[in-house]
Amino acid sequence: MTTEQRIVLGRPAVPVSEDGARELDRAYWAEVEGLLHGLVRVRAHEAAIEIRLLSRGPVLLRLGARQVTVGDASVACRYRIAGGLLTRVASGALTLEQDAGRTLELRSSVTGFHPRLAARPGLPDWTGVLYARVQARLHDAVGRRFLARLAGGGAA
Repeated sequence: MTTEQRIVLGRPAVPVSEDGARELDRAYWAEVEGLLHGLVRVRAHEAAIEIRLLSRGPVLLRLGARQVTVGDASVACRYRIAGGLLTRVASGALTLEQDAGRTLELRSSVTGFHPRLAARPGLPDWTGVLYARVQARLHDAVGRRFLARLAGGGAA
């Protein structure tokens, strides 16, 4: 699965620096916890980020350590998807990025993710209804809120 959300900015939302990458990081994970009203908790460790059901519940999603990229006009924060109950296989990445290529954009993207709840290849689409109606919608809502907050529009 690959998804991308983007918004065009009038001015930079974060500095093009490691501090800017940390701001992307903090803002995204705050939206994850805020949207779900404490139902999930984000736990950052030196080598991983874990999204857990409640504080001590099972790991829903495990991501590798934050990888920061700072260019002349862009800053990105990338996490390798490493496992958890919501993943079928450990693959893919979550990337949060501000890029001043042709236009100044803020993006949230997930690439190469294999959600456990999605329909499996060769099976009827209805087998992935839980993913489509719950997990995908929550991911989209987090992305919209993240982009809106950093763009200065508050929570969407």
